[in-house]
Order: sequence, then structure tokens, then C-alpha cells
Amino acid sequence: MQTHTPEIVSSMVTIPVGGAQLDAFVAHPVGEVKRPAVIVVHEIFGLTDHIKDVAARVARAGYTALAPDLFTREGALPLNQGFEAIRSIVGSIPDARIIDDLEACVGWLRALQGATGKVGLVGFCWGGRVAMLMSSAECNLQACVAYYGRTEGEKTEAQPSHPLDLVPSVNSPLMGHFGGQDHAIPVDGVKRLEAALGAAGKPSEIYIYEDAGHAFNNDTREQAFNAEAAAAAMKRTMDWFARYLA
Repeated sequence: MQTHTPEIVSSMVTIPVGGAQLDAFVAHPVGEVKRPAVIVVHEIFGLTDHIKDVAARVARAGYTALAPDLFTREGALPLNQGFEAIRSIVGSIPDARIIDDLEACVGWLRALQGATGKVGLVGFCWGGRVAMLMSSAECNLQACVAYYGRTEGEKTEAQPSHPLDLVPSVNSPLMGHFGGQDHAIPVDGVKRLEAALGAAGKPSEIYIYEDAGHAFNNDTREQAFNAEAAAAAMKRTMDWFARYLA
């Protein structure tokens, strides 16, 4: 079922990934013009209404926006059982599977009628780390943006590398937005990432919003949302995509 507004059209779709499929929300401006695309990667809570709203905002800026449910195989997360129950499930999903799924999404978008072939990606929280991983993926995204994703940490079988480890292989211009008061993502780690990207000569811009905490872009979480930081970060994000996806 499609939903129409005066500006965009949106619907749920399924995207084949190997022998499985992903549910995904897609939105784009009304009209038959060629346009680039942006993938929106959700937080650890999955494909929520908030993430669909972010994708709709991206579509209103002139892109085909795709927000895949990267936990489709896991089914509904136990949101009523606390954060640790969610993290236990999500933390067991191999990075390699997530990357393969997103590369399939990139291929799906590039094959759409009217696609320019240029694809960017933006991710939030859990998806922010994924965005940084995707900046070195083989599908060669034209631009990536990460919001308050983990830059380093303990390595596991499912997560054998973190963004700081992958700086040498970054092949997409990378922008990062982080909160200076984020107790989950240490600023020191963000600065190490920024320094490594600079030393490697990678096109990148890293911003730290001193008065903002974790999830400052999520306007459905009153205690986390920081309107000033969110507005500044979104403007920079849209400018980044305008520069590299045009």
C-alpha cells in the first residue's frame, strides 16, 4: 500500500538478499526525474516510525530514500524486555551479513528506473557504526554519514573490526556527527578516528556537538533530543550529499 503526500510517495517493499529478503521502507519525490538515492540505516531498535520519518525527510530533499529493516530475519525485537535483551540479539548478527545486505540494497537502488547510480548512506547509533563500516565496502558508495556510532571497542567473532581499524580501506567520503556529552561513545575515540582519517588523506568531516548527548537527532526521545545540534547536523548531512551525489 502506498502513501501519498503533496511532496513524496512512500511504500513498504521487499528486497531479495541471497536466499532471503529484507523488508524496507522506500520514499521518493513525486515525478519522473532521474535522482540519486540515500540509504537510511536504523538504530538498534530496528525500523521504527522515527527512522521512516527520517527517510521521508531525505526524500523531500530530492532523493530516493530506502530504510531497510536489517533485522527482518530476527523478527520483532523484544523491546519490552530491556536494552540488554535487544543488544544480545543484535550483537550476535555478523557485520559481514549486514554489509552484504546493504550492498544488495545499493544494487537494488542502482537498478531502479530513473536512478542516477549514485548512492549515499546515513546511519544512526547502531546504524552509525554500520555507516562507518560501509564507507570501506566494495560497493563504493558515493558518500557516507554516521551519527554517534561506535568507533572502536572489543572485537568479537561477529564484529571482528571496528571503524578505526578500517580507515586505510575507506573509499567513500565520510562525515560523522557525535555528541560531546555522549557517555556511550567516548570523545577520545572520535578524535582518534578523526586523526586517523586525516593522516590517511581520506575525504572526511567529523563534528562534535559539545552540549549534545547520545541520540541527539531522535526527536521521539525527549531526554536525548537536542534541536540545535540536530538541525546543524542535518544541514551538514544534506550539504554532504548534495556535494557528492549531484
